[in-house]
Amino acid sequence: MQPGIRTMHCRHGVYLYFDEAILLKGRHLFTVKNYLNESRHHKERDPSNIFVELPPELCQVIMSPISCSTFYSYAFVPSIMHRLQSLLLAVNLKKMLLDDWGQNVTIPTMKVLEAITTKNCQEGFHSESLETLGDSFLKYAASHYLFKTHQNKHEGLLSIKKDKIISNASLCKLGCEHKIPGFIRTEPFDPKIWIIPGDNSGSYQLQEEKLSDRRKIYVTHKKKVKGKIVADAVEALIGAFLSTGGESAGILFLNRIGIKVDFVNIPYERHFQIQAEKLINLDHFESLLSYSFRDPSLLVEALTHGSYMLPEIPSCYQMTLDLTTFNICYAMLEFLGDAVLDYLIIVHLYNKYPGMSSD
Repeated sequence: MQPGIRTMHCRHGVYLYFDEAILLKGRHLFTVKNYLNESRHHKERDPSNIFVELPPELCQVIMSPISCSTFYSYAFVPSIMHRLQSLLLAVNLKKMLLDDWGQNVTIPTMKVLEAITTKNCQEGFHSESLETLGDSFLKYAASHYLFKTHQNKHEGLLSIKKDKIISNASLCKLGCEHKIPGFIRTEPFDPKIWIIPGDNSGSYQLQEEKLSDRRKIYVTHKKKVKGKIVADAVEALIGAFLSTGGESAGILFLNRIGIKVDFVNIPYERHFQIQAEKLINLDHFESLLSYSFRDPSLLVEALTHGSYMLPEIPSCYQMTLDLTTFNICYAMLEFLGDAVLDYLIIVHLYNKYPGMSSD
């Protein structure tokens, strides 16, 4: 060995001149993560308690004009800005849907944001509970409307008409006509690839897109959304309006996007005369149900099977060949009652278990 020349020693694949020097303890100031959903990180070890040992000769001293606490606060900026962007997205959708409505309806922005946030976003809220509520209300509203406006139709034809109204294809078509797909959030937030809003570099340059004659937004890229997701978002928006503005707001939203299911005040008419007291023990049923029927013949109809044959009660099977008229049986009331029961149960569960999933 020549005098004055130090020998480099290899430790862990690193060559050091001063391998006997005391190692320095170092730790990360913070980690980059999504602070919008802190609960997803509760199992992670606290980085402030994790140290690494570093040789002094491999370290550099950098004097920063910013304190560690100030520098740490910058880690929250991506999450804060992402939430602001999401809220502005929901505000634009809400204003677009309420433009020229002429109705005094107040819908919280957070409820709209919940309706357009899919489970894939991995946030603390998503649209599934509102979607379940909206789907049930849509079925009920459509059934009620068809029940009142097509009293001379057969129950099977009403089911076909209802299925056309509530089908995913129909809801997707209406959603696309009202430009709802562009508002749907389908991707989780990743702060590591977050871009400063308004960045004009490369593919992140903002592009202007018109929503209507008086409203426009700025977008950074195009995305593809499946038809089922669009239909689910429409149902979730129905649920958002319903849960905050009541059934009147739900009906107004349905009419706004083109689903005409007004709760018209048309009396339910039957083209036959029945003396209910001669056919059933009316007092017994009213006592059992703790309810007084204004029209007891409805109870007779609800208890009559289509195959029941009596001169006083025409059979459900005695219908014209074109299926436009039929006589008494419980099919029509069953059609409506099924939708009412489903709706009431979903409303009960939605109120009792907020944020429930459809799983």
